Amino acid sequence: MQDIHLIKKKIQLSRFKYFSLVLKKLSSTRPNNFFKVNKFISLQNLEYFETAEEICKIVFSLEKKWKLKKFYSLDSYNSLCQETMLEQLYLKKNGTYRAIRNKIDNIDLYKSSKKMKTYLLGLILTQVFWQSHYKILKFYKKNIKTKKEVKFLEIGSGHGLLSKYLMDNNLKSSGVICDISKQSLSLVKNILKNSKNVNKIKFINQDFFKLNEKSKFDFIIMGEVIEHVKNPKTFLKKAINLLQKNGKIFLSTCANCAQVDHIFHFKNIYEIQKLIKSSKLKIKSELITPSENIPKKKWKKEKIAINYCSILVKK
Repeated sequence: MQDIHLIKKKIQLSRFKYFSLVLKKLSSTRPNNFFKVNKFISLQNLEYFETAEEICKIVFSLEKKWKLKKFYSLDSYNSLCQETMLEQLYLKKNGTYRAIRNKIDNIDLYKSSKKMKTYLLGLILTQVFWQSHYKILKFYKKNIKTKKEVKFLEIGSGHGLLSKYLMDNNLKSSGVICDISKQSLSLVKNILKNSKNVNKIKFINQDFFKLNEKSKFDFIIMGEVIEHVKNPKTFLKKAINLLQKNGKIFLSTCANCAQVDHIFHFKNIYEIQKLIKSSKLKIKSELITPSENIPKKKWKKEKIAINYCSILVKK
């Protein structure tokens, strides 16, 4: 693999052992996916490569822990890319998500250990291979820098990185991680096992709608969750009831973003912002980032997937 040249900098890819292995394999097996990724990472700085190295090290560790073949995560990522493309084509043709039209229930997916392993391992790599996901990760990391003790709740932990970075940033952190999928919680536990404050975390395998939690939290994390439920306003309302008076919410979701398990369709960013404001929340800061480098005036017509995230506070 050639070294990647940045503006006024030179990054020696060989310094990043695990990331180099993944990129090399991607270039030899899926050159089209590699071309798109390489174009994106060639513009990144050292922080990006350090994040990518850490994430690739995590996926190799999970493959070993779960006795999966090497590069299983990369295969999962490639499958996710293909699946995403097909679902976006379906959206453009039919005007809605396949999961909505076919009334697909995600319960079987969340209960399947094999399917969730495949999904989660592919998803974790998108955090450094999809530019919109990486931008959101950077936004999140920037907004969790605090020296104060934080009691947090993560709803739908997914790939587990959001709780990890919060706990790495603040050793005083404690909280609750709730997910409907046992496999997702298993992944998070593995990612957090070396955290010094992991004993301060309570893991709950339950549907958030059924969660009976009496505590109030300083910070609530909802990363890519509300598009997975039929009634995001009710979901958000329940979360707000668990937020301290001066607490904050990190929310990320997407518009026109078709996936096999997305069962609520935000047609544009305005609909997301409207939901937030109607839920008596104030947007403190936000990031809107398209999945493709396409002019904003074409987003609606082309039904481009738009990722969104924000820091929210009570009005």
